[in-house]
Order: sequence, then C-alpha cells, then structure tokens
Amino acid sequence: MAEAISTGPVFLATAHRRVVVEAIQTKLTQLGAHPRVIACDGVHCHALFNCDGDAVRLFGRAKQAASHALREQIPGRVWGRSSHVERIKDESHYLAVIRYVLAHQDRGAIVWEPERSGLR
Repeated sequence: MAEAISTGPVFLATAHRRVVVEAIQTKLTQLGAHPRVIACDGVHCHALFNCDGDAVRLFGRAKQAASHALREQIPGRVWGRSSHVERIKDESHYLAVIRYVLAHQDRGAIVWEPERSGLR
C-alpha cells in the first residue's frame, strides 16, 4: 500500500516543531553555518546563520534534513516553496533579526539559541 502524499498545507504540531528545529540546527552546524537562532511554528521556520555562499541552497539542505526526520510522521512534502533570504546589513539589523525570530516563541514556535542551551 502506498503512503499518502501531502497535497494541502502542512501544520506542524509542537512535537514536529521540535524535530524540525533540532534537524535544522544539526544540519546547519554540520555544514559549518554556525546557526545563531532558529524558530519553527506551525507553518514556517526562521533561521539566522552564517553563509558566504548560496543561503537558499544551504537552508534548503537543512529543511531537507528536517523533512527526512519527519518522514514517518508526515509523509510527502513538508515545505511549500523556496526560502526567502535576507542578508544582514549591520549590527542593528542583526539584533533586530534576532529579536524578530525570538518573538515567534510568543506565537507557539519552538526556538533554539545556543546561548540559552537548547530548545524552548
């Protein structure tokens, strides 16, 4: 029997969000991207990480790792489209992005920050 392929929007439960954040953090670290903050809520993710090259491709590999980690719970497609990349312009922009990503925790996102030792 073939498994159903996701055709509609995917909503990530809290347990799925934890898997996604851990997988993205692990993959970005393996790729040398040194993530600074990651958040995942029911419908999307944000990550701030170092990248000198193609950030969309790099984050795509991290999202692929998250999809593979969720494969048994959510068969089929998890992500709807390619990522939007915003390059950090200066220190004030960097701090604003960190605040923006962290604020998703107030909306139910699972957040990872290395300074705070793990997931929240």
